[in-house]
Amino acid sequence: MKGLLHLLVASLARRESPQEHSHHRYIVKVKQMLDLNNTIGVADPVFGLLTNDVASTGMGLITDPNCLQLAIADSAFSNSKRNNDLEGLVASLIYRALERNTAAVGLASEPCKSYVPVNKELETFKQHQDPAAPGAQANNKATVLELARQIMLLGGEPTDALYSGTFTAADLNGPAAGNSCNSNDCIFENNLLIRDASMAEIYDYVGNCMETVTSTVGINGSTPPTGINTVQTVTRTVTGTATQARTVTTSVPNPTFSSVSSSARASQSSSASSATQQQQSSQQQQPTTSTPTASQPQATQDSSTNYQKFTGQLFGIGAPAVTLDSSGIYRVDGVSAPFPDLKTAIGRSCSIQKNACANAANQQKQDVSQCDAQERQCNA
Repeated sequence: MKGLLHLLVASLARRESPQEHSHHRYIVKVKQMLDLNNTIGVADPVFGLLTNDVASTGMGLITDPNCLQLAIADSAFSNSKRNNDLEGLVASLIYRALERNTAAVGLASEPCKSYVPVNKELETFKQHQDPAAPGAQANNKATVLELARQIMLLGGEPTDALYSGTFTAADLNGPAAGNSCNSNDCIFENNLLIRDASMAEIYDYVGNCMETVTSTVGINGSTPPTGINTVQTVTRTVTGTATQARTVTTSVPNPTFSSVSSSARASQSSSASSATQQQQSSQQQQPTTSTPTASQPQATQDSSTNYQKFTGQLFGIGAPAVTLDSSGIYRVDGVSAPFPDLKTAIGRSCSIQKNACANAANQQKQDVSQCDAQERQCNA
């Protein structure tokens, strides 16, 4: 009997420790979107991240616990689209990519086989797996890269995909908690998040994808949030529809994570679809030369002209200047990557201001939502 009790205790000790609240900010946003029209009757998005036995107590109309996370993300994504909420769209994607709790350390979660999402974006990547599980490193890296592409196609910040990452691998014979935690946003607050891909790899992946797909964000048009230290430089040649290739040098930051929310630009979501079509048309017609397109000013291309006209400055932080260089390429002050059009450059300028504003708000323990409101005004 003592031997049986010892085995039972040992088994429980190796059971994976709960960590469903480690990415709390995304659960909160997904719940906000889900509650707008909760057709699946799920009690809370957190159930989608729990082990099957616990998840079954809050599945609503969903019958397969292995599909609960996907179904929740799908419903929240649909509601976000109907409400033109880009932050909700991005949060839904990131939520889908989060690791689920499993019954043991090193055990991968089962794939969903009984639910087909309405939103096909959610089928392009898998969720993160316990880093101690076989093949987890390759799976998690592939998840982050494709998630970055999907976020970019929405008009969001592709490097936000890194926030979907999990913890370092636990010892299969060690304590169940390993290096994990389960308080709200603890993976960010305690700096426990592991990068599944470098910034360089994300930029290369989305840049290569841009050669074959269209997006509201152009090649190299995405830059990391303010406050991230630049430590690498990557140079690559991007061949678009033009006959002449263009070599772009991009500063690649080493991410450090703060407690700010996703940097996705909510104000751009209402025009994401039409902007994608306009971008596709522009890329097909415009060679990589200094000839300005119809959307560019026809005046002398003078880098001293600031096309960013927004003057709001919460916490004394202004939006970076947007200029047009001598080659007819839009630039944002402090960003080495070029921008394909004025709208995208203005959006990035506003996003940079929002990130810096959010950092200041967090430091002063003030409401970050005022920074979101200012960003919407900046993009108006």
